[in-house]
Amino acid sequence: MEIDDKIIQEEIEDHFELQTADQLQAISDPIRYRMILLLREKAMTGAQLSRALGLSRARAHYYLKTLVDSGLVRFRGDRLDNGLIGKYYRTIASYFSYDHLADRGYQMDPTDPEAIKIYKAINDFAITLLETSRSDMKVSEELARAYHFNLDTSLTEEQYKSILNEIRTIVNHLLAIKHENLHQHNQNAPLNFRTTILFTPIPKNLIQNK
Repeated sequence: MEIDDKIIQEEIEDHFELQTADQLQAISDPIRYRMILLLREKAMTGAQLSRALGLSRARAHYYLKTLVDSGLVRFRGDRLDNGLIGKYYRTIASYFSYDHLADRGYQMDPTDPEAIKIYKAINDFAITLLETSRSDMKVSEELARAYHFNLDTSLTEEQYKSILNEIRTIVNHLLAIKHENLHQHNQNAPLNFRTTILFTPIPKNLIQNK
């Protein structure tokens, strides 16, 4: 199928719930995660991704194939660009969540190989999020608009669930704003922000020793 600019810029689903540890592991690699960030904005070819990420075409296609095989990126069609046929790909959603996957892992025996696989994928993804956000930050006056917060605290199970629900509300609010601005082609939204939320358990002795 030959695609046009409308398909390249088409709207995609706001949210997709990851089903397997392999899917989460697929986006836990820094390069593949950067591909996700690019492909959630518009459809691109392997050659375009290689230029955007400074990779060889062979390496870019290797990482792209993993995302396609995981079901998180799909082929959208071909287009003739400068005499060459380009194959365009796009993420299936703007935001990927592993809530259900994490819940399943929490209910499993910690020694179960599948549970360990889930824990590792979550850990690797958290590290990739932090590394990606860190490398994208630049010293500028725009940082004065940022909001950074870090706090270690003990919580009851009920408090944990309450905070988690509040975080999900913030995420849904941001997704709604993004969808609204894209749908209305809002030219009055010139500020570009990235929200990285890391709400994670830490060893108890780190809190007790403070």
